[in-house]
Amino acid sequence: MNLAQPLDDLEWQELIEDTAQYFNEIMLKRGFQYYKQQRVRDLEITDSGDISAGVSGTEPYYVRLYPADLQRSICSCPVETRCKHLAAALLEAASRQGRSITALVNAHSAPLLSRRSKVTSAARGTGTPQDELDHGKPQLQKLLQTAPRLGELSIAEWHEFFRQASLLPGVAVTHSMYSRSAMDAIQQLKPAGAKLSMASFTTLYDFNASLFILGQLIGQSKNSNGATLFMGYHVQMAAEQLLNSMTNQLDSGKWSFRIQEMKERETLLLQGTIDFLRDKMLSGAPKSPTYYQVYSLLWARGIAPYSFNAAFYERELQQLETAANEKQPPASSSISLMASALMHFYLKQDEACWDKLYGADEVMHIHPYDLFQFLDAVEQNKDGHRLVRWLVETGPLFAHYNNPYMSQYMSFWEQALEWVPQAEAQMWDTLTAMLPFSKVIYDDALWSRGQWRRWIDLQLSTEREPLDYRVSVLAPIEKEEPELLLPFYHQAVERYVLQKNRSSYKSAVKLLKRLAKLYKKLKQPERWELFLDAFIERHSRLRALHEEMRRGKLLS
Repeated sequence: MNLAQPLDDLEWQELIEDTAQYFNEIMLKRGFQYYKQQRVRDLEITDSGDISAGVSGTEPYYVRLYPADLQRSICSCPVETRCKHLAAALLEAASRQGRSITALVNAHSAPLLSRRSKVTSAARGTGTPQDELDHGKPQLQKLLQTAPRLGELSIAEWHEFFRQASLLPGVAVTHSMYSRSAMDAIQQLKPAGAKLSMASFTTLYDFNASLFILGQLIGQSKNSNGATLFMGYHVQMAAEQLLNSMTNQLDSGKWSFRIQEMKERETLLLQGTIDFLRDKMLSGAPKSPTYYQVYSLLWARGIAPYSFNAAFYERELQQLETAANEKQPPASSSISLMASALMHFYLKQDEACWDKLYGADEVMHIHPYDLFQFLDAVEQNKDGHRLVRWLVETGPLFAHYNNPYMSQYMSFWEQALEWVPQAEAQMWDTLTAMLPFSKVIYDDALWSRGQWRRWIDLQLSTEREPLDYRVSVLAPIEKEEPELLLPFYHQAVERYVLQKNRSSYKSAVKLLKRLAKLYKKLKQPERWELFLDAFIERHSRLRALHEEMRRGKLLS
């Protein structure tokens, strides 16, 4: 463990466990007081993760911490080890990770099992009750014998292997905080990929292990009758952390599946992994959208960037279509269509892809996140014309949502127009068809591109008030096409007068004064005088309005 680098969630969990093992609760509390009093000075973390610092106690003390092996840590105080000065320094170092140090201070209260007392303790016969060990040793031996043969087994058998590993003494996944312990047990049983002559074995093993743990966490959202419940907060957090970890592995390229370089057995195992994930995704199980998220990430970031094998995608499309013929819950039907759209997309069958997307949206509105995956992929290929077509076709699917999704959708249009400037007319048509949901981005785009007539028409159609805008917003229109502001101001004046209250009369007078300046700028003083005379006569009985006009020097 190296605090010089950002810790992931699993490493943070390890640090909490190690802290609880090394410090007693009293020293942690005292160390926390020293930390809050800012007694830790000149803290430095080496590239290897060793920590040195000065801590002000009854006199200055020097500490040396080794987070990867706290037992080696030492302080120059009389206590020397496990003291409040070391605890304060550790808290200061941990705070630089941007984490809440409360978890470290309360390490003894966390419902965790020591990660070193799991599979290894069962093998040594220490750390857990003897009756548990007696029960667990045969199970452990059986798993150790099975591990080297995993390359010959199916993915379903892999997951049964993981399940048995999670049942070893000292390991549990019935609580979200124990997911780390289950992962530790599974990882300790992992055989070397080289022995199995499979370059991708480790990647497949790690992905499936995470998928298994995720399934255990999701499974906690069911009651004894199998009915769907909301996840508890801690379970939800654990599931999200695991999803983030899986996403990071896929994004970093550590979990990459290069089909062309795989041996036949490796390809079969990858297909088995996809089959297993698809079955979970379409089973209608609670939180099945989570499985779709993993499914789409696997294809988008673990397979598609590294491999194109049309037969591989066509096989998956056939599997999805076969599943679609079976009776499915509505949510799973939508997910099946989304997954089919993905396959058509990678096969560059855009028309078929759009048909599937619209079909999925009819069953259950597609979340913008899922649509952005397609747009991101098209943008990364820098195919401007294809991006324009995708923006036109998917625009109506975004019309269920407001900002911030609309703003993100608009950012794709801005990129597309850099590549294909002549597509601007298509953008306006698309945004107009998406009204009223696109109003904010349509309004901003019209103004930023100087489409003054369209911008004014939009304000008139929505009865937006000119006084809602700062003068700087209307200034460029007044400079370039001032005549466009006349109907905007005139209609607003009449609306204010109809409200018949002192405040609205004041607003009407403000706009009348702007109108006077506009007519003067347009060199049409006669037209202004004719309007003002008719306005005064038409509202001659509104004494309060006339009073405000006199104050505004519009009446003598």
